[in-house]
Amino acid sequence: MAFYIDIRKTVEDDNFAEYQFSSSPQNEKNGLLRINKNTGNIVFLKSLVNDPKGNISQRAAVKLFKHWHQGDLPESTCWAS
Repeated sequence: MAFYIDIRKTVEDDNFAEYQFSSSPQNEKNGLLRINKNTGNIVFLKSLVNDPKGNISQRAAVKLFKHWHQGDLPESTCWAS
């Protein structure tokens, strides 16, 4: 199964960055997660309705964690497989 996940930063402060993510750019039902800039800990604030097994959410989190690990939290990114 192919995945494309659009991930966009919505809010950022000194401690956290929040990102919306969805499985298609036209999807109005976005998930929302927050990453701690100091620890890399990720908390899901809003689940995706069309993601019952959490596959999309987990891929979005992994992508952002990889960016964080490299010292970067971009304005937007994506997961494509």
